[in-house]
Amino acid sequence: MIIKSFIAESSAAALKRVREEMGGDAIVLKTRQITGRGRTSKVEVTACIESPTIAQASAIIDSPATESSPVVPSVTETSETDLLAESPTPSEMQLMDSEGNHEPSTVNQSRIIDTKLRPEEERLDLIEQKLDSLLQLTSRLRLHTTLPDYMNDIANALRTSDIPESLIQDLITSDDDTINNSPEDYAIHARNTLAEQLASLVCDGITLQKGDSVVFVGPAGAGKTSVMGKLAAQLVSEQKQKVTLAGLDYQKVAAYEELAVYADLLDIELNSLQDKKSGVKFEADAITLVDTPAMPADIQKQQSFIEAVTKLGATHRVVVFSALTRSSDIVHFAEMYKQVQPTQIVMSMFDQTGAYGSAVTAAKELNIPIAYISDTPGGIGTLKPVDLAVLTPALLNMKREPHEQA
Repeated sequence: MIIKSFIAESSAAALKRVREEMGGDAIVLKTRQITGRGRTSKVEVTACIESPTIAQASAIIDSPATESSPVVPSVTETSETDLLAESPTPSEMQLMDSEGNHEPSTVNQSRIIDTKLRPEEERLDLIEQKLDSLLQLTSRLRLHTTLPDYMNDIANALRTSDIPESLIQDLITSDDDTINNSPEDYAIHARNTLAEQLASLVCDGITLQKGDSVVFVGPAGAGKTSVMGKLAAQLVSEQKQKVTLAGLDYQKVAAYEELAVYADLLDIELNSLQDKKSGVKFEADAITLVDTPAMPADIQKQQSFIEAVTKLGATHRVVVFSALTRSSDIVHFAEMYKQVQPTQIVMSMFDQTGAYGSAVTAAKELNIPIAYISDTPGGIGTLKPVDLAVLTPALLNMKREPHEQA
């Protein structure tokens, strides 16, 4: 994506410059009146191209961004553009020229995104996020134009796996000497480098002892209850541990009944924590596993959720994410669940997708390791530690080496 501002005497003149430099597919992000040198009134139009060609990118970047005379915002300046808002069609909105008259947009097939006021901190955060995204996209465009095809193939494979762009840039640019290597040598280099980076993002499961407690948190539908049931089964059947299940989920229909099924199958105790107003005392001779609802979106309700989880005083706080969740959404969820200070990650539904980049995103965003993956439906099967010999080639869309085959 390329974003650029154009300044002219009127909106029509500014839009003409947009059309000349960026073409008919330009998206108009915002328009505002500004004051130039001599307090003359001018109009600034900011537009972008979502997927520019190499020729378009070169022409736009090389041309002047604005007029040479400095400008300052006028007192009639509109608010910052809400880049996340739905964009209406040109027929639904009009631009205003320097005299305050409305005139239709003349940018063919363009979309004009509405503006609305935001709190100052939220506006600054939004601007910072967009700048980060633009820097990543710019780096991606430059890499695409300068790197050999076999290196771009690696980068595109990682993008298909939903790997964060920042990690892709680190991997691709980690060793300039590899640019002149053969495709085979570079593939080996990329695989080894990625494996080294992933090694710090995983751990070999969770070691639990009598008196320990594990609270499971995560978005709705991530598979918290299923993951909890699988861990309980492993502790009871394989490690011969005494396990107690507890439920704090008051949102999901039949949440307590679902836990009761696991408790009945494993012949273990089940407790409800929903009505406990004070601190909870777990059994000293058992491992307690606690299921929770999804964290509410409402800020005030979030605080109640955080307080309830904190009050449990669990020794482990495991956040469960689905591998089906996009990395961009994982970033949002990670910001929410940082507030409960999770200690490990479990990624569910690995059997439902071949794009595992969201697991990498979760570990990097929360700065905690992935302890297990779940690759079987429901409560069937077991939780497994991450096998980098499997995950690394999968992310790169490569076949495993013969000596690594099961």
